[in-house]
Amino acid sequence: MYSMLEAIPLYLSQKRKLTEKSRKTYAFVLGLFVASAKNKPVDQLTHQDLSSFITRLERDQRAGSTINLAVSAALGFFKWASFQRIWNGNIADIEYIAEQGKSAVVLAAPEYDRKVIVQLVEWAGHYAMYKDLLEQRDAF
Repeated sequence: MYSMLEAIPLYLSQKRKLTEKSRKTYAFVLGLFVASAKNKPVDQLTHQDLSSFITRLERDQRAGSTINLAVSAALGFFKWASFQRIWNGNIADIEYIAEQGKSAVVLAAPEYDRKVIVQLVEWAGHYAMYKDLLEQRDAF
């Protein structure tokens, strides 16, 4: 029987494709999951623990991208634990909760410098005129 604090480093060590920065980020969000689930033994985790974790992230007003990362990391952890036979829960329940918990990330419209846009439009106008002259020249 593994505690979450014992299992998470094992899980992260199996994630060979993660960069060091991503590994630290996964460790951080999984640490939030440990706190939310009160470091239950892995074999006692349920879909309710994941649901409570997502609710806590939303209540703490975490960004949608943070919630999505945390949900993905937790889902990966559950899949790994199931594969390692240290968790015997229903992975379909976990996947369902994870899908429901993912947040639609709304990106703010970028702000552009008006002066640069005006210059670009002017350049495009000059280019179009120049291109027309070249096409007329090449037509003969």
